[in-house]
Amino acid sequence: MAPSQPVARRVIASGVLVFIVLAALASYVEARPTVRNIKSNSEFKKLLKHHADVTGLPVIVDFYSDGCGPCRMIAPHFKKLAEQYKDQAVFAKVDINYNHDIASEQGIRSMPTFKMFLFGKKRDEFSGADTNRIQSMTQQLVRESKEKNIEVTVDALKAFYQEQAPEKLMEMDDKKLEEIITKAGKGGGPGHHALVKALKKKYNGKAPKTRPRTVEGGASGDSKPKPAPPTPPPKGSKAEPTKPNLHLASMQELEKELERRKEEEEEKRQEAATDEDDDFSDFPIYTKEERPET
Repeated sequence: MAPSQPVARRVIASGVLVFIVLAALASYVEARPTVRNIKSNSEFKKLLKHHADVTGLPVIVDFYSDGCGPCRMIAPHFKKLAEQYKDQAVFAKVDINYNHDIASEQGIRSMPTFKMFLFGKKRDEFSGADTNRIQSMTQQLVRESKEKNIEVTVDALKAFYQEQAPEKLMEMDDKKLEEIITKAGKGGGPGHHALVKALKKKYNGKAPKTRPRTVEGGASGDSKPKPAPPTPPPKGSKAEPTKPNLHLASMQELEKELERRKEEEEEKRQEAATDEDDDFSDFPIYTKEERPET
């Protein structure tokens, strides 16, 4: 028996609504800009600290004003550069008209002014729409970031001393080796690079094995432990759906689901405290399960 017209209309309307909701969710997730717009001084400081302590990515900041001609002229180039170096550097913009405290603290006198940071330290600063300088300095900092974002493990250090200076190893226990690694910096980074450099100088170019810098929970900056994978259902039993069936949902349930997903995305953004682009999956930083020896 064919469904009545009112029922058919409700089914069609429900399908259309589901499509609209899913499209809205997709656009919300994909609309994250490549260049992060800084809204407050606390956000600015958090951004610098995160990339200094956790990812080791360079941070390129454009201090601008909408009423500034050169600022508008260089904006497309800045965005294009951010796309070119996605997952290798972080690009941010600060509108000084709405962030007077940042502009004052950073000593901004003219626009556009560009500041470039690596490992928490300012590496370059200049004013004017100099596209060549932005390009060359970004390239330089990305190269340095990749070179210094390494990690030496306790086992690698122990193996190195066993081979190169066994008598030295006899004087050290695991606790002493751990102290050396901790002093170089937890998780790797420039301190580990300096340790390798010092050992190379002392032991005729020989150094312990290294691996790419590790970020707990992934490069997004979320330090929370990953949840355990769900236990598979017994054979012969039907698995419970893990997501709501939007096709059977009412209008109110669809609106509630849309709001819930928006809140989840916003929480992820805030936890990352990184550039909108802060999925750094292609950058050579690995989780514990993925990090290879080099």
